[in-house]
Amino acid sequence: MMLRRREHWLFVATHVDAYRERTFSLLSHAYSSISIADTSAYLGLPEDQTSACMSKLLATTSPPSARCT
Repeated sequence: MMLRRREHWLFVATHVDAYRERTFSLLSHAYSSISIADTSAYLGLPEDQTSACMSKLLATTSPPSARCT
């Protein structure tokens, strides 16, 4: 039973990550600039995690305006 729960959790986590990556890709093609708050809402992440994810994906953020460009 525990193994199935773990497998299920890994399956869900993998798909959530893939969904967020795809959503971020779509956002980056749709907007030339978008606020961290709006990006957070689309990705379903808190703003600090959204900024961290964008940094990993080599996007640039400008702290004063809190926008992704």
